[in-house]
Amino acid sequence: MPEPVSQSTAGDVCGLKRGLPVFARSAGHVQKFSLYFAMELQAICENLTVVSDGISSLITVNLFFRQYRYRYIYTCIYLYAKFMLSNFLIAYGSQTGQAKAIALRLSEKCQAHNLTHRIHCLSANEKEFCIEKERLVIFVVSTTGDGEPPDSAHRFFTCLKRQVRQKQKSLSNLKFALLGLGDSNYNTFCGAPKALEKLLFQLHAKAFYPTGYCDEAVETATVAEPWICGLLELLLSSNNLDSIDKALPLAKLSLEMENTEIASLGSTPERLNGIMTPRSNGRESQAIRCHMETDPNYRYDYYYDDDQRRRGDQSTVDPTIAHSPSMPSRRPRFYTFEECQCRWAEPSVVGCEQLRNVIELKVPSMALIVPKLTSIVTHEDYTQLNFPSTTPETEYAGQASPRYMAKLLRRTVLTAPTAKKTKVLLEFDLSGFDTPYKPGDAFSFICSNPQNEVNWLLYRMNLSVLADKRCTLKLLPEAERRGDKLPPYLPEVSSLRYLFTHCLDIRQSPSRILLRLFAEHCKTFGEKRRLMELCSSQGQQQYQRYIRRAGLSLMDVLHAFPSCLPPVDRLIELLPRLRPRPYSLACSPLVEEKRCKIVYSLVSVTAEEGRFYARNGLATGYFETMKIGDQIEMFLRQSSNFCLPSDILNTPIVMIGPGTGVAPFISFLQHIKYVFFSKRNISDIAGVVVVLCISCHIIMFGCCCCFCLYRALSTEENRWCERWLFYGCQFESLDYIFRKQLEDFHDSFLLTHLVVSFSKEEREDKAKYIQDSIRENGFSLVRLLTEMNQSRVYVCGDVENMAKEVFQAFIDILQSHGEMSADDAKKFMSDLISNERYILDYWL
Repeated sequence: MPEPVSQSTAGDVCGLKRGLPVFARSAGHVQKFSLYFAMELQAICENLTVVSDGISSLITVNLFFRQYRYRYIYTCIYLYAKFMLSNFLIAYGSQTGQAKAIALRLSEKCQAHNLTHRIHCLSANEKEFCIEKERLVIFVVSTTGDGEPPDSAHRFFTCLKRQVRQKQKSLSNLKFALLGLGDSNYNTFCGAPKALEKLLFQLHAKAFYPTGYCDEAVETATVAEPWICGLLELLLSSNNLDSIDKALPLAKLSLEMENTEIASLGSTPERLNGIMTPRSNGRESQAIRCHMETDPNYRYDYYYDDDQRRRGDQSTVDPTIAHSPSMPSRRPRFYTFEECQCRWAEPSVVGCEQLRNVIELKVPSMALIVPKLTSIVTHEDYTQLNFPSTTPETEYAGQASPRYMAKLLRRTVLTAPTAKKTKVLLEFDLSGFDTPYKPGDAFSFICSNPQNEVNWLLYRMNLSVLADKRCTLKLLPEAERRGDKLPPYLPEVSSLRYLFTHCLDIRQSPSRILLRLFAEHCKTFGEKRRLMELCSSQGQQQYQRYIRRAGLSLMDVLHAFPSCLPPVDRLIELLPRLRPRPYSLACSPLVEEKRCKIVYSLVSVTAEEGRFYARNGLATGYFETMKIGDQIEMFLRQSSNFCLPSDILNTPIVMIGPGTGVAPFISFLQHIKYVFFSKRNISDIAGVVVVLCISCHIIMFGCCCCFCLYRALSTEENRWCERWLFYGCQFESLDYIFRKQLEDFHDSFLLTHLVVSFSKEEREDKAKYIQDSIRENGFSLVRLLTEMNQSRVYVCGDVENMAKEVFQAFIDILQSHGEMSADDAKKFMSDLISNERYILDYWL
């Protein structure tokens, strides 16, 4: 049979079969195939028969016993493509607002190119849009927890899962593109986007553009920006119908941390250069190229007096001379933390040896940072002290209740004075809080940035005089024409001090886009070069090591680069929103009515690794300043799956939590105890049964100790329901928190196994770490997971270290005690996660 000749059609993007075949001369040949082509006035045609009459230019198509020429079919497809491309949907599912921001960014670019579209949250399905009726959808979906979909997308995922169970083909006419957001620090990277892609394929949807996976551990914009640019190019080429066959192959777009190159989109380097590198004939490129003759060692110490700065003197100064007492005119410039009397060492800008010979650094283009707003400051004083009135738009992601001012009732230090980390139990009054909550939920506390840090930042930006004046934020005319809006969390009228104190996160490590902005506003070449290295594609490992993992804040970076003075308008645009800090409940609402307890470990950050001042954690530092009777604003954050099963008395559970990670399990066990005794009538047996008290070792009449009551009241079914708790701390005598409560739960057999590890103590009979204790009890745990299908594992702790090691420990015991291969053990754990039997609650 002769090979068919493929004709380019608009169907490549719009769900139509690519290339309507035109056969060579082979009279009598008939081929059936599926072709989804239609207009609003025509029914969808599924089964077409193409018949060759021997002359390729006169191909006809049998459609419901009617004959149509190929040219007419092509015209229909052309018009259908035009219709679809003028009516596509951008749908986002966001937890913290990042996916929404990327979707809005994509929407802005589409508007700039006159691509008509709609943008909605996935929660608006069956309200603002119906996914079954859509033909072209671009998804931007983030991940929360260990691979869970964001709260705003739960209903959408449930709807698709229901259709998959019913074996429907409801999305057979849908073409989609998907950008997923995740964090490789977790066991399940981009779990929600991958689950969505699988559901879409199961419902017979088709992808027209490669799926992108953004890794927050590396930098979201590194994948997101090229992905958006490539998608726009495809949409524009499809809209013009000139080069539709240039669609990119459906290869997954990802970014490996070890790879310093930009992930390929299947395009030529010239195409990516326009996105990520300076133009070769631009002023910026010339500045980057001239470094080879400047200083081959890339070592600069900037330590000028005011006269030198006015003259623009950029000569380097030897560090041994600069710090000598013989140079009093050279002094620190930006060291004015109010309320602080100390000074910090001068920064030294050191370039990367591996990048010294790289002339053209692949950095984010300034075209990606389009100005949107401007601030107008008047001489009128601004005295507003409260937060702006809350609206649905200003609510936080995951907020499940109105904001509530909780009063601090009690503070209890749980650790010894000599403990390395201080752990504190706080108790708050919830008398006016009406939203119901359950064990496993958390309360998010809205904390402002420390006043001394805000003071320093305002001084560093030369804004101290204007800090408390009335500041009005407005969109630039170009942004208004694009249809942009002011972010809802930024009040239109406030002050600069208010914005940097309550609205913007100045503690979070600056993004690569922000470093690119800083480089643009550096006066000295050495500082600009180093910032270019840190924000470049080749310098990703440098950025991770010296910015992200070192935990540098905005102030640290501005201190390290004294000549950098970015515009305040751009900082307001690019800094992320100040997010509340969640803390798990350490009590059951059935036991502690109208009160809640949380536990925190005081986070102390030292002045090293580029951090020029010592600090406490944002929330824990705020808690340390609170006194009894003080109030703090908070709201409820409900957990979708980190909660007790419905049959809590008969479901075996394994709880794993080191340090303050044990807090939610205290609420679990309190809740189980309350439910257990509330379902039994103690008066029926108290004082009547004569039992041998295991605790007292004597025969007592009507013994009411915990174990005897539990044994007398429990049924054979739930009497020995296994409940494990793996707890870890450093020293038994210093930081073993909740010891008495945990031992009481264990003595009463509500907790059947209590396994405690002490990491800093040398004991032959005790495992040092939780993962070691898991391996020691591997046989029992494997039996529990493999033989009891309802059993669950809850892990609460640090996701970057502990959570990964615990996950690996389970894989190890499945191999050693479950007779599984490494791949089978990983698949078994993946199935546990999918079935919500291995559940993670984490902190960074």
